[in-house]
Amino acid sequence: MPQSLDLMPVSTVSEITAQIKGVLDAEFGSVWVTGEVINCKPASSGHVYFTLTDGKATMSAVVFRYQARFLLVSPYSLKNGDRITCHGRIDLYEPHGAYKLVIDQMKSDGLGDMLQRLEELKRRLADEGLFEASRKVPLPRYPRCVGLVTGGNSAAVEDMKRILLERWPCHIKVYPALVQGEQAPAEIVRGIRLLDQDPEVEVIIVGRGGGAFEELLAFSDERVVRAVAACETPIVSAVGHEVDTPLCDHAADLRAPTPTAAAQTVVPDGVEVGQGLKGSMEMMSILLERYLSRLDEGLDNVGRTLDSAVDRHLESAQRRLTGLDGAMAAVHPARRLEVNMAKVSTLAPRLDAAMANVLSMQKARLARLGDLLDSLGPKSAMERGYCLLRDAKGAPVLRAGQASVDDRLCVVMADGELGVTVERVEVAG
Repeated sequence: MPQSLDLMPVSTVSEITAQIKGVLDAEFGSVWVTGEVINCKPASSGHVYFTLTDGKATMSAVVFRYQARFLLVSPYSLKNGDRITCHGRIDLYEPHGAYKLVIDQMKSDGLGDMLQRLEELKRRLADEGLFEASRKVPLPRYPRCVGLVTGGNSAAVEDMKRILLERWPCHIKVYPALVQGEQAPAEIVRGIRLLDQDPEVEVIIVGRGGGAFEELLAFSDERVVRAVAACETPIVSAVGHEVDTPLCDHAADLRAPTPTAAAQTVVPDGVEVGQGLKGSMEMMSILLERYLSRLDEGLDNVGRTLDSAVDRHLESAQRRLTGLDGAMAAVHPARRLEVNMAKVSTLAPRLDAAMANVLSMQKARLARLGDLLDSLGPKSAMERGYCLLRDAKGAPVLRAGQASVDDRLCVVMADGELGVTVERVEVAG
């Protein structure tokens, strides 16, 4: 007959952990362990925390500050991928129920298998030219659509979406992929290829937030690196923190230290762009006003030149007439009166014809100059279909941004004026 539940012995969590700690102290008070270092993190306290792995399992380890100075290998020089053999005891931290290896001896065994494989893959892909700077393309300056390949419900994707939309009015397409584990590389590759084939996507960010060394290994997978290198759409790698450098960083067109930095890089600051456009429009307005002012000065100069030329020609004709009159008076003696009168009768028609010809030529030139003046004037432009806009105060309206809906404007045309009301304002650019 089964024992009643009320009669069975019950232990608290701390009692069970204390019993487990006793077993570990008795059975694993002195052990030698070999493995590869990952997630090495020296603490501000002076302790060094890291994880040992053999590729199948992991174990937390620590070298306390007081013990570090007695070791043959300095724990502060450890880096991810180092293979070490160490001695210590298995200790259980009862409040958390977690165990770790407390190390008191340690020696280096060289480079670990995992890091060795990554280094060999890195060299092989580099030899193929996948990391060459000549393969990289610039990012679009003003992208209308940004693609993200990252964890679907991660903090990284939310941060990137928020920053992208705060800085620039763009459309965002997200491919939610696994970013760690055995299935992650295949999903990341699929996401890159799908977004690369999307004609709307102009730039792609692939990555994830921070994590342990082994959690970022998917982004050093050969399949992922080759997919990044083959991507025709400009692609940015943003994996982990600034100190993390997976192999896809080398194949991407740009490496961002974090997903947040990637979002800030791929789109411009809309406020700065708006200020730049405003400054450009103001400069264009100033240049246009200067051009119109120089054009008015040019027309005035043409008019003054034409008036001066006519005056000089008339003065010259008058001087010639005065000279002819003097010459006729000089040969007026009576004895030559008949001869001179005959000559005068002969010369008078020629003089009239010459004067008529001179006046005709000057009138024709004056007409041509007048036509030139008319063609350069505003009325000629209006005859060709152009018009001048003035606001209610009579000031010229030179830009669309000066008018608002329902404003009353005056349209000055070649044969009169029209009063119009603004129904729609569209500013180019």
